[in-house]
Amino acid sequence: MTFNGWTWRRIGGVLAGVAVCFGAYQFFESQKQKNIRAAKYGAQGEVLESLREKAADDVCNRSVARELAGRLESLDQIGEAADALERAVSNCPFNVAMTEWLAQLYQRHGDLARALEVAQMIVERRPTLAIGYAVRGSIRRDLGLSKQALADYEQVFALESGNVEAGRVLADALEERGEPCQAAMVLDQMLAYSDPDDGT
Repeated sequence: MTFNGWTWRRIGGVLAGVAVCFGAYQFFESQKQKNIRAAKYGAQGEVLESLREKAADDVCNRSVARELAGRLESLDQIGEAADALERAVSNCPFNVAMTEWLAQLYQRHGDLARALEVAQMIVERRPTLAIGYAVRGSIRRDLGLSKQALADYEQVFALESGNVEAGRVLADALEERGEPCQAAMVLDQMLAYSDPDDGT
């Protein structure tokens, strides 16, 4: 079978028509997706798209990941917010602040088991930093693990005697256990650590 010029033009016309239809379909599909995102995310839709693109281009950009997660959390898109931080935590060099934000996000929204796992990462990777023990202690307290939480706060206080939250939790726990002298010693130590010129 041979094709003459007219047949080739006709095939070309059909293919051009298919290409136009396909292009129109893609355009309308992208508009539909934009409308769905606008309904879901409201006025922040464009900002979120920009942040998603930046996060995809540079997954280790902590400020972008944090802003994206914060905006998503404010829209009650907790799963997406956690995913944004999880990508940065799991794919980038270890960062205490990013890992702390992730643990606290899970804690705020009730996924205490995952929050505890993330906090444990901080303790394991940076055992000489008080923040890991403070975050883990707070999560353990929410879980009702008061003995383990107290042990974490004792570690915080040992590493950072001026930590007010740890000092208060320790003093309260010691008071509840009937050890007011120990509680007073913790408070004295906390006060001695604070700067006498700061008005406290």
